[in-house]
Amino acid sequence: MSKRIILWQTDGAGLTSLSPPNAYFQPGPYLDHPNTLPRVPSLSYFCIKQLVNTPELVYLYGVPRPYQVPSSPSDPDIIQAIIPRNRQGHVDLAKLDPRLWAIIVQVYADLPHWLQIYRTALSDKYTPLLQHIPATEHFSLLTVLELPGCSHLNDDTIIHLTALHTLCVLDMSSSTLTVQGIRRLSGTLKWVEDGVDIANQRRGPWQLRILSLRNCQRVTNAIFRYVEPFMLLSVLGKPPKVVSF
Repeated sequence: MSKRIILWQTDGAGLTSLSPPNAYFQPGPYLDHPNTLPRVPSLSYFCIKQLVNTPELVYLYGVPRPYQVPSSPSDPDIIQAIIPRNRQGHVDLAKLDPRLWAIIVQVYADLPHWLQIYRTALSDKYTPLLQHIPATEHFSLLTVLELPGCSHLNDDTIIHLTALHTLCVLDMSSSTLTVQGIRRLSGTLKWVEDGVDIANQRRGPWQLRILSLRNCQRVTNAIFRYVEPFMLLSVLGKPPKVVSF
């Protein structure tokens, strides 16, 4: 990372602003990659494009519809139409706007395995926005954050990770963190009851299940009292290998 660990500014209730300062973020590779279409797209294509500014509200549309694999190359394919291609003609997720990806995986069920994982930078402009997508009985967004050896991660900057409400795996190995940093991270867990629906009451990394502090020389056993608030935490150590299909 070439910039400080600063996500969107939050108020006292942990609510995140939807207008982040551009200076904090790095442009994604998808911004300079216009998608050229070989044929006139379907109506579904334009509907999904119109939802690009509100991926966190897509769940209100109800049950996901099954994704239909085209029976022939000449048949329209919503996935092939939305996801840009590289020079070799293969679909390239790195060139896809993360908001569009979030919409696709909420609108359609039975998607290809390679579409279920999207890799992006912590400094991406839309990372905090995706954290506002609530979990439902049909969809749950899990965030894996890898910051091994990150020089920008310390006891002060760690509190900015509170904006990652869907954080499931956090790798902070070989960092300068101390017990104080873990205490501050657990202190970001909040419960907001007024003015929000049940799906959005929790603020902070409540979903954390795996925490890696391998080779953190300044972390002691005193951290155990501060990881207790993470009710779903089941692994404290080296994270297991993530398998992509």
